[in-house]
Amino acid sequence: MKRFKRRRTGALIATLGVIGMATGAAAQDPFRPKADNGGGVALTVENDTWVPGDDTDRYYTQGMRLTGLLGPDGDGPVGRLVFGLIPDDWGSRLDDDWNLRATMGVGQHMYTPEEKSAVVPDPLDRPYAGWLYLSSSAFAYKENEIGGLELQLGVVGPDAHAGPLQNWFHRRIGAPPVNGWASELNNEFGVNLHGEWRRRYVLAGTDRWGADAFAIATAAFGNVEISGGAGTMIRLGYNLREDYGPPRLRPGAAGTEFFTGRGDRTSLYVFAGVYGRAVGRDIFLDGNTFSDSASVDRETWVPEYTWGAAWRTPNLYVGWGRYLAGPRISYTYVERGHEFAGQRGPSRFGAWSITFVRNGLEALW
Repeated sequence: MKRFKRRRTGALIATLGVIGMATGAAAQDPFRPKADNGGGVALTVENDTWVPGDDTDRYYTQGMRLTGLLGPDGDGPVGRLVFGLIPDDWGSRLDDDWNLRATMGVGQHMYTPEEKSAVVPDPLDRPYAGWLYLSSSAFAYKENEIGGLELQLGVVGPDAHAGPLQNWFHRRIGAPPVNGWASELNNEFGVNLHGEWRRRYVLAGTDRWGADAFAIATAAFGNVEISGGAGTMIRLGYNLREDYGPPRLRPGAAGTEFFTGRGDRTSLYVFAGVYGRAVGRDIFLDGNTFSDSASVDRETWVPEYTWGAAWRTPNLYVGWGRYLAGPRISYTYVERGHEFAGQRGPSRFGAWSITFVRNGLEALW
């Protein structure tokens, strides 16, 4: 165990150096026992059709990401590979209360104007754009605090294949075609680093039923987005220590796809939050960095309001030493304020997420 303690800081640095396939360490405190979980998988999908009574299908129309959750203590082949790259003499600058975890994933986002039947889009409306990327995140966390870095590498433009995917889906459901994708942003390699910090404050209750609140701060830097944000979230429910809020996709405040508590208990809560970003660059509004493309006048301040619920079931024992991983399912309603001049109303969309974790079993990765 001492070997892993010496390597905690090294794991966080190596996450950025090898696209973040590091794993956690130090699992002896009661907050996160060793039989935490052996990794898992999470799927998060955001879509503007998942808002009751709203069928606008515009602006940020869909985002999705599939994420692999790495097990603790360097378990699994990926964890052992990464820890083998970390020099033994890299000392730890984190006290023993902190733990490390990491994730890796692949995602795609698509953006469209309000009017999608025109072959030549309105130059004052939001440009067509797709974003296909690989992501990796490293988190340092303890009972009431978490900090994370997420590195995204990908492509903006036709090579993101957002247009063909959207029209394929529209044909399957009998929806009208989207005709303006030939005018989307040009291909451009994208690299972005996102940081997020959350501090939890217990408002009422015990380890079971209770209420808490988060202070949230974010920052982003790269050719895709430059921004800084802050917000808060309030939760009411049961076993709130199991996580730091449901997952979201950037540029939203992202929460956690893994569990930070025991991870094998039922958790149920409702939540509401407010968040805002000061935006210095958004490639999906400002246009391509190195070539001429469609663009609009970006708003500097973008507010966001959320509410929703999350439910986590414990593992189910099915006999013969086998367990069926109990999922966490969450829904988040999001109302994002005006992002560009001339925008007709806010963007409204829903975010569904489901996470499966192998608690107390061998690491998947």
